[in-house]
Amino acid sequence: MKIAHVGKNLANVPYSFCKASRQAGLDADAYIGAISNPAEDPEEYPGWLHYSKGKLTSFSKFSLLKSLRSYDLLHTYAGASKYAQFLGKPFIFYATGSDLHEIPYQSGISGALMRRSLKKAKKVLFSNANLLRDISAFNLKEKSVFIPQPMDTQSYGSAKPEIFKGDYDLVVFHPTRQHWRMKGNDVFLRAFARASKKKKMLLLMHEWGDDLQNSRQLVKQLGIGASVRFLPLTTLHSFYSRMAGVDLVADQFVLGSMGLVTLGAMAAGKPVIVSIDEKTHRSCYPDKVPVLNASTEEEIYQLLISLNKSKCSELGKAAQAWILKNHSYSAVSSQLIGIYKELGLC
Repeated sequence: MKIAHVGKNLANVPYSFCKASRQAGLDADAYIGAISNPAEDPEEYPGWLHYSKGKLTSFSKFSLLKSLRSYDLLHTYAGASKYAQFLGKPFIFYATGSDLHEIPYQSGISGALMRRSLKKAKKVLFSNANLLRDISAFNLKEKSVFIPQPMDTQSYGSAKPEIFKGDYDLVVFHPTRQHWRMKGNDVFLRAFARASKKKKMLLLMHEWGDDLQNSRQLVKQLGIGASVRFLPLTTLHSFYSRMAGVDLVADQFVLGSMGLVTLGAMAAGKPVIVSIDEKTHRSCYPDKVPVLNASTEEEIYQLLISLNKSKCSELGKAAQAWILKNHSYSAVSSQLIGIYKELGLC
């Protein structure tokens, strides 16, 4: 069976699913668009990765659709199902976010095409537990399956730590996009400012997001400029090194779900402060997700003042063991093969 993983490379998801499939011995190729660059794995590009760095022209779209007809199964991501549904091939709809919780609710052509593709898909897969309510809204429970996002645990776990000079009680990494309404970065900054009066900490943040300048201004207003460093976005492998060099990671405090930052931190053996809906996640995972759950300034503050390097190391080991069990390439590919077998395609 030949499988094509097709769609925008949001958060490296289609690339990771395809690589996990290939490591399990499946005949899989990836056709991904230029949203996030694929992981730096150039020796593998020629054989199975078809990567578009720019917008597809009409001719290249036609060529792509023609190529996809040669596959037995299309595994679609980020809206690619809108086109895959007309190729006469069985396809899987992998929900990345807005393609399930936003676009299908719209009244225009895009909304209609997305709803049609949800009905036509052989399976609807999702890795974000918060999409369960949308699964229910579109009556997809019978053909939907929660599948953990595959993580390159080897790369995260073996990265050489980046060194951040200074004698700190804790080095905290908050690489999440600066978007106050969706991520709660301002809430975290206020909690960090209070906690930094109790212990010497360094906060690292990435320079990206609509509220970046607001965050810079808030750092200045709170008087914590000496304890905060804004870092430029970097390659994925450098990101692994940054993650390896810190004690604690902070993600988001609004959405109630885990994203790549949380999963990556756990894969690197780091504890994560993040807001998750524990009830929803319990319905998806066999055991409790080992994160430091917090959503308010006071909750974040209490966690920051209670942690030290030793405790972070202990919590990080537990988080890493959980990720290996649930999100490693081998764990995810095993579940994926089971889904393909259920469809009679493997």
